[in-house]
Amino acid sequence: MPLELISLFQHQAVKTISGTSMATPHVAGLIAYLITAEGYLPPATMIQKIQAYSAKNALSNMVVGEYRF
Repeated sequence: MPLELISLFQHQAVKTISGTSMATPHVAGLIAYLITAEGYLPPATMIQKIQAYSAKNALSNMVVGEYRF
């Protein structure tokens, strides 16, 4: 089951969108940053770095309109 993310939409509306398409630009940007900062790394090493830098449940009590995360 894909992760469903609530996102801002047209005319200040809120819409639920699939998490994969929402996350891809962020992950691609992080990889580009890591390549710039640390040089090319094999994919397995890149995955390990991303996991090491990640923080679970870092955002909480966020409110967008009537939605609370």
